[in-house]
Amino acid sequence: MPQVRQSVYVAGFRDRPPPLAAVRALIDWLSDGIDRAIRLRLEGRSSALGPRPRWAAVSREIGVERLEPGSIDLSLTMPTVGDLLGAAPVWQQPGMFLSQPRPEQSPLDLFGEALRDAVEERDDALTLDAPLLEHIASARALFDLGAEQIALPALDAGAPEARVVLRVDAIERVARMAARAPETRRVRLVGALHTLSVEGSFLLDVGQEQVRGLLTRQEASAVSALLGERVFTEGELVYRPSGKLLRLDASALRRATAADERWARWPAATRARPRTEAIPTGGFDDLFVGVVDDGDDDELRDLATARGAWGVAS
Repeated sequence: MPQVRQSVYVAGFRDRPPPLAAVRALIDWLSDGIDRAIRLRLEGRSSALGPRPRWAAVSREIGVERLEPGSIDLSLTMPTVGDLLGAAPVWQQPGMFLSQPRPEQSPLDLFGEALRDAVEERDDALTLDAPLLEHIASARALFDLGAEQIALPALDAGAPEARVVLRVDAIERVARMAARAPETRRVRLVGALHTLSVEGSFLLDVGQEQVRGLLTRQEASAVSALLGERVFTEGELVYRPSGKLLRLDASALRRATAADERWARWPAATRARPRTEAIPTGGFDDLFVGVVDDGDDDELRDLATARGAWGVAS
């Protein structure tokens, strides 16, 4: 398999040898960051509960070719994304999350794109989600050990001097951007299922809106017969730091019934929940985003049932 050679440079340490803890912090930060970046670009989320798919642990395919003393100069070798994932099913379903990498890119390039967008505070970028931003901000540990800047390879081969650089003054900005991401919202939705990948990602048309989603508890094979039909789903909407929708994490997907059609409308509110302390009212206002104020008595009874099913305290 052809190998790409790239380097990561960390300046600082006041002309003394970097401590072993700094080298470890850099390698851990790079390894986890690369894995998160490629998983976000192909699956739509940078992390999830449960075992990590084998294709997502790309950092183990990256070799350390050289580690220079002084300021850390780390030379790495790795396959391109196309070579690495050529046989993975997730690579055979292009465009599900609109940010699929190019085959000639390296795994480190994907992390570099995420780092660039984080440093430039591009809060609407599809290269970022809140967990990946939090991971980038965790580089503070390396700066606390004496680093002054971390430089990843340039994203433009024609300008190798234009490396992607993270400095300590950007850490707080990145952390604040992660904190701006709206909280996830529980929803029930009905729409037309017209795309489903073998990895469990799907596209759902709800009214005039299209939702990109992931099955979190079902296998794609269990719902493949529903392609082209109207389906009912419940789960959580996940947002980008800008407030725009990133994806729907669907815990259940089944054929819709006539009674489910009340959920065939897009949630009117996609803003962040207030982060100030509020006195709970005990009402139904914040149970489901997809509910509007003109609900009838049957809808309120359904919500009362859902209140217990979703584990909301009385």
